[in-house]
Amino acid sequence: MSDIMNIISKSLIVLLALGASVLPVMSPAGHAQQAQRGGQGTHLPLIVIRFKDPNIEYQKSLHAVILSALKAKPNVFFDVLTVIPQAPYESMRKKLEQAGAVRTQEIVTLMMEMGVKPQQMQIRSSFSAFVEAPEVQIFVR
Repeated sequence: MSDIMNIISKSLIVLLALGASVLPVMSPAGHAQQAQRGGQGTHLPLIVIRFKDPNIEYQKSLHAVILSALKAKPNVFFDVLTVIPQAPYESMRKKLEQAGAVRTQEIVTLMMEMGVKPQQMQIRSSFSAFVEAPEVQIFVR
């Protein structure tokens, strides 16, 4: 486990764009290694895209990690998880859920344009009290 923590601590990259963040959790080499292991890794996401700001520029980071994973293992499987903040009111929850769904569709479309086949993806969503805005986490298996 210490090797995994060393990889994470050495390669954690945080890109801030107008208050929003994109977090590639590992370097591209780390992404390739995790993809080659076929999901027998840390269960850490390849990338976390947080939508605190609607104008976040995440496309280059997404492109880098997805292509790195595909290069390492062309038949890699991606889990795309949309995490929605819990909200005190039903109307607010629905609005956040809809915003998350729109962003997830944008990301899935970009991934398909990069060569990821629909059968290489599973799309899920969940609610969390630990996020402030919708975010998309992408994992590999």
